[in-house]
Amino acid sequence: MHMRRSRQFTLAAGAVLLTVAGQFFYLGSLAEADPVETEAWLKANLPWLGLQVLLSTVCFALGFAAALFLPLGRRASCALLGWCLLSMLLLLGMTNHEASQRMHGAYNFAGFVILVTPQLLVVFASRICCGSKYSRHIAVIVASVIFCITALVARSVHHSTAGWERGLFGTQLRLSNPGCTTVKPRISLAHLWSDFVDPTFGRWSRRPCTAEPAFSRRWSGSELIDATCDDETEFMLLPTLKGQLGSMIAYVQDRAVFVRRKGPFNLTTEAAVVTCGKHRNLHLRVPRDHDAVMRVSGRPPPKEDVPLAAPNIVVIFVDALSRNDFFRKLPTTMHLLENVHGDANSPADVFQLMLYHSLSFHTRPNTLAMFTGEAQPPDSPLTLWELLRPRYVTAIVDNTCLEWSAKYLHNRSAVADHRLNAPWCLPEYAGVSRDEQYPLLYGAWSVQRRCIAGRAVHEWAFEYGRRFIDAYPDLPKFLMLKFTEAHEPSYTVANVLDTALAQFLATLDLNTTAVVLLSDHGYHMGLLNIMDTWGSILENHRPGWFMVLPKWWLAARGDAEENLRANEQSLVTPFSTRIPETSSL
Repeated sequence: MHMRRSRQFTLAAGAVLLTVAGQFFYLGSLAEADPVETEAWLKANLPWLGLQVLLSTVCFALGFAAALFLPLGRRASCALLGWCLLSMLLLLGMTNHEASQRMHGAYNFAGFVILVTPQLLVVFASRICCGSKYSRHIAVIVASVIFCITALVARSVHHSTAGWERGLFGTQLRLSNPGCTTVKPRISLAHLWSDFVDPTFGRWSRRPCTAEPAFSRRWSGSELIDATCDDETEFMLLPTLKGQLGSMIAYVQDRAVFVRRKGPFNLTTEAAVVTCGKHRNLHLRVPRDHDAVMRVSGRPPPKEDVPLAAPNIVVIFVDALSRNDFFRKLPTTMHLLENVHGDANSPADVFQLMLYHSLSFHTRPNTLAMFTGEAQPPDSPLTLWELLRPRYVTAIVDNTCLEWSAKYLHNRSAVADHRLNAPWCLPEYAGVSRDEQYPLLYGAWSVQRRCIAGRAVHEWAFEYGRRFIDAYPDLPKFLMLKFTEAHEPSYTVANVLDTALAQFLATLDLNTTAVVLLSDHGYHMGLLNIMDTWGSILENHRPGWFMVLPKWWLAARGDAEENLRANEQSLVTPFSTRIPETSSL
């Protein structure tokens, strides 16, 4: 009897030590990033942090298995089971849940739950199977399920790299080029993850926004807003972010002006929230900027054989979307580009950079080279929109609650004639926390739908873009729309852009507009991406780059079309495509 109790005590102690080891690994995965070199530290330590989360889940799963399978006696098994459950819940509940690069507890929590759930399901299913008189039948069912899952995984492994070489209009990526050989990955974990998550979680993350009643309207020909409210209407006038660093939520929410009144109200800002009872409408306007009109009106007149001295420029920037995923996530948009190329009567032609290669896994170095031509940031590098200001009316739309050029381009004085970013700092989108940088369930990096006043955030961005274009029909325009729908861990939200993006492109006059559709890097946030496999690295370093250019502009530049076609299969980087140097558009 004494030896039996001693053995039981040893087994129970071993199980407890497993849960303690699980706690140790999980706490280790919460290590704070270096406050100065945060992104570099994360890149170097991300695989180890992810491995610690995985080891933590394995230790807890083994602890539960020990409580259910070891011959400890009923009381000891129940006590051990309670200890495992309590220690796991306390660990997850009491550790930090911040969603920033330095304090990344929210991502650790999500990863732990995703990894430990199937392991615990296997443990408890095995216990039920072993204790049932129908154990053989259950074993057959479990084996069949495992076989089906294996078959699905094998199919997804094949599908993950299917079409990896494809390009527009039936072209194929040449894997072997002079001085450059491209190795096709055997498996893309990013696509494998997306294939499994998308059919279930994707439907939830892309569900439509709940429409708000249109109780307010703009009076035709004026800036007056009228609301059909029984009570007073609240008007929230939103400021514009220019050069600010730190908490943008604090800046906007502290400087918003609230006005309550009945009847029409003269809107003086570019963005305002109109509230009637429990319902909210967002109103956007783009008034003609007198200074911009005077500045650009002095440009040289166009030549007789071209419609304009220079075409309008529209840059559509989709953060964290690889070239392959432009086809997978935005099929309607890609089909539209193919139709533009295939239509002999189209006023424009389409080009693609199939070997466009990023400089780093994250945004800053890629966009710094892309929009300023600099590898290391000087005090205040000139941005693309600053270079174009003498000849263009400029507008920037960024669907994140931050001042993008200040954060990523190290330029706090970059000026655009029109800038829309304040609505993305509203609590219903960005939340109320002034410290979280990358929250999981709301804001620009959310794994679920992104809505403001009953409409998707990207729809508001496209509406503002159309209003800007309509406000200056007589002047050259530069418009940049930046989206982060692909910059989230589940990789299921990016699809929501497709229809609205295609519709926006279809409204553009391609005879007078040059369009650049691009990304800075590919997928880099998913759970499986921390493994740093060859496929993941390729997906991250192969962003998309597509251009729609007016034919008259190409013809006016001699061999421009021939050179662009030749470079479609050439290795290029943000320095090769330095937008400041190609601003002759």
